[in-house]
Order: sequence, then C-alpha cells, then structure tokens
Amino acid sequence: MKSCSLQTGAICAAFAVSHCAADPAINQFEIKDLEVELGQLEFQSQNAHSWDHPDRQFVIDGDGELEFDDTTITRRRHALEFEYGTTEWMRNRIGIELEQENLDDPPSPARANDFATFQLEEIALEGVIVFIPTERHFGAGLLIEYQYLLDPSEADSLVFGPILEARFGRWDFIINPTLVQFFAGTPQDNKLDFAYGAHALYTVNDQWTVGAETYGTIERIGRTGTRSEAYRLFGDHDFHRIGPISYYRKTFGDGDDDGQILTIGTGFFIGLNEDTSRYTLKWSIEYEF
Repeated sequence: MKSCSLQTGAICAAFAVSHCAADPAINQFEIKDLEVELGQLEFQSQNAHSWDHPDRQFVIDGDGELEFDDTTITRRRHALEFEYGTTEWMRNRIGIELEQENLDDPPSPARANDFATFQLEEIALEGVIVFIPTERHFGAGLLIEYQYLLDPSEADSLVFGPILEARFGRWDFIINPTLVQFFAGTPQDNKLDFAYGAHALYTVNDQWTVGAETYGTIERIGRTGTRSEAYRLFGDHDFHRIGPISYYRKTFGDGDDDGQILTIGTGFFIGLNEDTSRYTLKWSIEYEF
C-alpha cells in the first residue's frame, strides 16, 4: 500500500537509502454497505491486478543525486478478511493485505518501473456502525478502519467517513466518502487524504447483480502534513478509476436466514488520469455462514 512508486512526491534517492512516510491512500476496491446481522460470520477475499502503469518520474538534483517520485503503484493486491456481526447495528472486521508494489529505491533509471516481490504489507481492523438501516429507501452509517503497516518506516493510517445508501426497487446506490489520516512513519508526513468509492447496482434476479463502481483518491487535503522535497518537485498525485461490475450469488441451505451464501464479484476498471494505472481487474469471493 505504501512504497516509493510511480508518481507522487517524497524523495527516493537511488544512491542513498530513504523511506516513504505516506503515499497516496489506496484502499481495497470494495464498497462498504449497511448490512449487519448479529452473529453473522463472513470470510472475504478481495483481489486486484493492475497493468499499463504510468512511468516513474525522476530528476538529477543540484548535488548530482538521482531522485525519484514517490507514489504507490500496485501490480497485485490480495486481502483476506474475517467479518463478524457484533450487534444488530455494528459489524467488525480483521484482515491482512498482501501486495506487489514498485521498488522503494531503484538502483538506476533503467529499473525505475520495476516491482518488488509479493509480500505481506499490513494488518487492518475495521468497524461499521449503522445509524439508519436501509429498510425503506435511505440508510446511513459510519466506517472506521485502522491500517497498521508492518514496515515501521511507513506511515499507518486511520480511515473514517460516512456510508450513504439508497434503494429504489431493484436499484442500489452507495457512496463511501472518507478521510485518511496518516501518522508515524520515517520521515513523518501527517497528511490528510480524501478517498472515495461508490456503486450503482441493478439486481437482475436472485443470482445476478450488475452495475458500475468507481474508486479514487485525492492526495493531501489543503496544507496538511509536511511536504518533502519530492512533493515540491513532482507535486501531489491523485487516482481515479471507473468500470462495470457484476456479482453472482449462490445460496446454500434453507435460505438467507439459515443458509450459507457465496458471492463472487468481477469488475474491470479504467484509469481516468495519467497518475492511475490504465487497467485494473477486480475479483472477490465472499462466503457468509
């Protein structure tokens, strides 16, 4: 989730090791909803593969050192999570995330766009609190997530924001506007990012739901945090994606109340700006029991 990468700013010198404190917030490609059931346990596997990435920027500074931009470009992301309905109005989740990102410190311009090995990056704790259930047309809740990075040089983050949902017949609309507060890391950059996810879905029948999803990040709200030299050289970088999505649902047992539910999702997203990888394939597996 955070590595020196292809387009944001915090210095990564090729001939002197440095670390990224806070890259742009890139969360899983998953829309958070307001469904909560006491005692319900769910396993989730959220996965994404991206390609056709933007080229990494670099310059030679006044001291003759090679300096790279410091955004995060992720080739693969796999999250494994368990979720539990703690009460009738709250659910909690714990998970791990494995990623393959571009190199922290490329040894030369020829390797500027190379990727590191696939590895475990973070542990996350999440809570969803429902204030207004979507029993009629509108619902609202709150998302809070803490993301702990295993590399102590990288910044942890706190994600928080509302969950807003509307249902009309077979249509379901959700938006997740969130703020992402970074802290710790070396060097520290306690910036605040804005991240969003949204979908418009249409239920075709008991098995199939189709629609569109969009995800994005606007890096560094206002003048928050401490800008590094690389940010001054290359500027902030934002990410925006949109594309079609489909979900297949299979129920086992006696139905939703007593049975088990398998949901498989597949989506294909297009990057909307030069900072975002051009193509992203999302696939997910969710099993409720």
